[in-house]
Amino acid sequence: ILKYFPDSPPEEHIHVIVSPPAATATSSREQELLKEVVSLRALINKSTYDFDVIVRPKQKANKWSINIEQASLKDLKDYIREMYKPLALENDGAVLNFMNGGDRYSPRTDPSFREMLRSLVSKNNPKFTVFIETPSKPFNSWTFPKVCELYGLSDDPNPSIDVYPVFQCGCANTKEKKYKEALRKLLMNWKLVSRQPPLTCPMRPQKASIPIPFSPQQLIHLKAK
Repeated sequence: ILKYFPDSPPEEHIHVIVSPPAATATSSREQELLKEVVSLRALINKSTYDFDVIVRPKQKANKWSINIEQASLKDLKDYIREMYKPLALENDGAVLNFMNGGDRYSPRTDPSFREMLRSLVSKNNPKFTVFIETPSKPFNSWTFPKVCELYGLSDDPNPSIDVYPVFQCGCANTKEKKYKEALRKLLMNWKLVSRQPPLTCPMRPQKASIPIPFSPQQLIHLKAK
């Protein structure tokens, strides 16, 4: 102050106004980066988040609120059991695989699972799809109700074949001889198949084949619109 005011001022108090330097593009960018760092630090310090979770084969997402510092695979499995009651999760050796966008995750321990959750939070993308993977089991160990439950067709303990979607056929001009012959053989074989016992009660699947003889030329004629 003495450099600029060599003489003693008449008053006891001196008021000095200092203006900050003019803002530059660099300083503005530094401020933006500082705000982003503060925002990211706030996200990291937060522990409880809401995740949008889709459990295949379902399509609708549900909210799962969890503390990512204490989350475990068991917590997620318990949540899935409560929300969806999937039969596949009761299978011994069932594991959870995850997908977020095009990224796949296969955490097998709680620490790796938490790391996955932190990664999704840091990307500001708290959502994932769950795939329940089960080890292969013998074909004849499946029952019709279990298959319906596994693929989300029906929760009925005694489902009927009506749970499958209706197959709609088209039509073709059958006045020509080639169509009549193909249709005659098709109806003849259909009558044989229709005499088989209908699947109206839970039973274990059995391997079977019903041959329907058709030549390639006949199949070409059977064109549905």
